[in-house]
Amino acid sequence: MLDFSEKQKKLWSEWELRILVLCSLFLQIFLTISAPFRRRKSAKWIRPFIWASYLLADWVAAFALGILSDSITSSPDCNNSHCTNINNANELIVFWSPFLLIHLGGPDTITALALEDNELWLRHLLALIINLIGTVYVFIRTLPNNHFLIPTLIIFTVGIIRYIQRTCSLYLASSGVFRRSIGKESKTSNSSGFLPEPVRGRINSIEAVQSAHRFLTTYSRLIVDSPLSFENRDQSRSYFMILHPEDAFGIIEVELGLLFDMLYTKATVIHNYIGYFFRLICFSFILIALLLFILFDKRRSHLVDRFITYILFIGALTIDLIDLFHLIRSNWLVHFSENRKLCCLADQMFAKLHPDFPLRHHASMSQCNLISYCLRRHSSTCLHFKCNFIDEVVTWLQFKCNFIKNVPVSTNIKSFIFNDLLNKSKAENSLNKIKEMFKYRWNWAIEEGTPDRMPDWFFNVDLEERILIWHIATDICYHSRDCKSLHRDVSKLVSDYMLYLLVIHPTMISSTEGIAESRWKDVCQLINKFIEEGDLKDDKSLCRKLLEKHSLTDRRKIERSDDLLKNACLVAHKLLNQPEIFAWVNISRVWVELLCSGANHCSGKDHAQRLAWGGEFLTTVWLLKAHLGLAHQYRVEFNDPQASAD
Repeated sequence: MLDFSEKQKKLWSEWELRILVLCSLFLQIFLTISAPFRRRKSAKWIRPFIWASYLLADWVAAFALGILSDSITSSPDCNNSHCTNINNANELIVFWSPFLLIHLGGPDTITALALEDNELWLRHLLALIINLIGTVYVFIRTLPNNHFLIPTLIIFTVGIIRYIQRTCSLYLASSGVFRRSIGKESKTSNSSGFLPEPVRGRINSIEAVQSAHRFLTTYSRLIVDSPLSFENRDQSRSYFMILHPEDAFGIIEVELGLLFDMLYTKATVIHNYIGYFFRLICFSFILIALLLFILFDKRRSHLVDRFITYILFIGALTIDLIDLFHLIRSNWLVHFSENRKLCCLADQMFAKLHPDFPLRHHASMSQCNLISYCLRRHSSTCLHFKCNFIDEVVTWLQFKCNFIKNVPVSTNIKSFIFNDLLNKSKAENSLNKIKEMFKYRWNWAIEEGTPDRMPDWFFNVDLEERILIWHIATDICYHSRDCKSLHRDVSKLVSDYMLYLLVIHPTMISSTEGIAESRWKDVCQLINKFIEEGDLKDDKSLCRKLLEKHSLTDRRKIERSDDLLKNACLVAHKLLNQPEIFAWVNISRVWVELLCSGANHCSGKDHAQRLAWGGEFLTTVWLLKAHLGLAHQYRVEFNDPQASAD
């Protein structure tokens, strides 16, 4: 038994470093390929693997570097001062240390997993210094008998460049530095007058990318909650007011894609003349080092180590080629020309190269329905565990897998939302009136066409309570009437989407996460009581039961109640008393304003945080509102004639 254990230890000591180096390379290749999928909200299946690979990649590479250093120091051929006769194994494994430095530099497609990672740039700078010292130490210990001295120095240079680029990207994306750099760039762009010219008709992909680039410098200030001037508002508003709705959303989505690149990738460091030069240098140096390695005599080295070294070279070239592919197809490279004919030619060329151009955050809305959830939850069998923590995790996973679905936002819905915001932008030009526009005034929606007036307290409840009330009321109207219309579809989609935000991401629309959760649970308990009392098998029967329970005749002089179901049924009764088309028009207008109110409530940091996980349609609406001049971040300036008029 003791002999077997010794064999295990010896086998592991021989293969430990080899396994770690190959694992490090695998993690880097996986991150390079999979990281761009973070742009897609629908790619939920790969996100846990990206998260695990991101956390493991640095640890594996740094640990392998430490093992390599220890193996050199403990070599029987090394004395306390230097290695007098380096053995065959050490001669080649030392060549692996600069490859590990390249791995620590990471791929171009991911530098940060969340915004908080950018704030740790100082920690990465310290890690850079320590790992550089470790690599240099390993290299010095093999002098002067290192037969791979020149290729080692070449790969070492590539590793330093990649690691410095990563650290600089984190530094530039940190909140303080990002705020200062955006402020300087916006002043430069405003003074230079480099703004898109208003267009008539549809625009092509290249023009959309160019417009997104030019607005990005100014409107990325919203991420750090910096104010905008009326000059910014007028320039953007005049441009977007004559755009086709699909083109307007396209520019916003490209702009969000560029913002994602700035915050979570090496785009800020890579996409400039210096970055392109270093990209060429790195690729050329790896090729030169590979050629030198092929020419050198390697017969003294172990066959397995030679094979692993070739794998490291192929892996490094593969990562560089993939990064080069992402660089060519990125929205940053196409921002190069003001010539319209050249733009059209470039648009055709890029369309042939890859059909997904331009890269953007595709608009989609996750759906969650309260009544459907309660019915399916009541009828389904759920797993339960004695451990409360495991039970909560399993319940949460079951909820996300079974009751959350993701649907794309159709062109008709985009047009409806854009036209609604456009009409508001045309109707009001005063900053003070714009701020009053989104203060939750719903009298017109449920009082027009009905003789009864809603109680005053109803118009002063919190946003999360309004979402629950209108979600239930919308569902009751949806299952009580079968009219097919765009307003009905918009109301249903936005209603389920806002409930999804309230349940899954309450901090985006609620000031207190605990209040939103408690109200959600209270309403679920009330609905479950109705389900237990009667044989209710579908959403329609449950909605009919709710209307019968809370009739309008007994609630004309309603007092404020904590029972959201009663309040929701009151709203549903009043809406059902209106003409059907008229009611759905009002409901859809309410949900667009609730969507805008939620976008205003969410901070710029929260919007940016969600970009790392596919983004939210709420963020798209938030940025579209800002471009149409409906944001509350516009600053009143003393020399502005509009400000003085207010």
